[in-house]
Amino acid sequence: MPIAAMLPLPAGIAWFVISWACLVLTVRWIGRRLTSLPPVDWPLTQIPAIILCGAAIFEQCHFNQLSFLVLALAAASFALLRRGQSLAAGLVLAGAALIKLVPIVFVLWWVIRGRWRATLGVVLGVLLLDVGLTWRYLVRRKHGSTIAAGTTTPFVGQRPGDDPQRAGKRLSATRDWGSSCFDCFPNTTREHRDRGDIV
Repeated sequence: MPIAAMLPLPAGIAWFVISWACLVLTVRWIGRRLTSLPPVDWPLTQIPAIILCGAAIFEQCHFNQLSFLVLALAAASFALLRRGQSLAAGLVLAGAALIKLVPIVFVLWWVIRGRWRATLGVVLGVLLLDVGLTWRYLVRRKHGSTIAAGTTTPFVGQRPGDDPQRAGKRLSATRDWGSSCFDCFPNTTREHRDRGDIV
């Protein structure tokens, strides 16, 4: 991951900006579709969308998940579907489903509605992305690009070819002044932050 190769503070800032940009764009798109009001009435269009996205907002803020990104991908897939780009919509939804399984429920709705091209796009997307990620994992494992026994995910702040211990020390050194940004990371717990092994 590009963010994983960055130092903790820049990585935290980058993830914070990306995540909230995804939420803002998603809320604006959903709000306009729900109310059919013109853009000048944006305060009214955002209220229903924020309520609908409430669970994702809580999950992201409380548990440091990837909810905003998944939500944006799911919304993008429906935007593509409305434009008649069914196959592309399925591919985008497949990307969201590989991050979190929840968006896969939309496929059932597409099947009921007879959206076969979109459904085919999901199947192809899952197969292609899954094969691609598996191939990348095997290549990295073959070349020994692991941090420690049983792990394949690099430290935040570890660069290609970097020594794991040196990366861990650099992360520990920046942990204190960068701790405020660690809450922006997905799947980060206080225990991880205290140990300095954020992944």
